[in-house]
Amino acid sequence: MNRGFVKNQWMIKFLSFACVIHCLLMPLVWSVFPLLGPFLGNLYIEVGLFFLSVVSGTYIIRMGYCRHQKGITIVLYGLGVMCWGVNLLCELLKVEFLGLEYALLMGSLLVLLSYYFNYRFSQFVLLESYNR
Repeated sequence: MNRGFVKNQWMIKFLSFACVIHCLLMPLVWSVFPLLGPFLGNLYIEVGLFFLSVVSGTYIIRMGYCRHQKGITIVLYGLGVMCWGVNLLCELLKVEFLGLEYALLMGSLLVLLSYYFNYRFSQFVLLESYNR
C-alpha cells in the first residue's frame, strides 16, 4: 500500500474524529464551564474555529466523495455549514431571533449526518473492492 495513502487516511480519520468530538462536547463545555465563555466567545476564536471546521470538513467530505461518488454527503454538509454560517453571522451582527440556537444544533446534526453517510459509503466501497 502507498505510504502517502496510509498517512492521508490517518489524517482524514483524525480530523473526522476531532470534529465529531468537538460537535458533541462543545455544548457541554459551554454549560459546565461558563468561565470559559469570554475566551470561547471571542470573535477571532469563533471565526477561526468556524473556518478551521469548514476547511477540514470539506477536505474529509471531498476525499470520501472521490471514493464513493454519492452527492448526498455534499448536500448535507453544505446545508450544515450554511446553518453554522447563519448562526455565526447573526451572532456577529448581534441579530437575535427565536430559534437561533436551533440553527447551530441543526447545522451540527447535518454535518454529523454527512460524516456518517460519508463513512458508511466509503466502507461499502472498500468492502466491494475487497470482495472482487
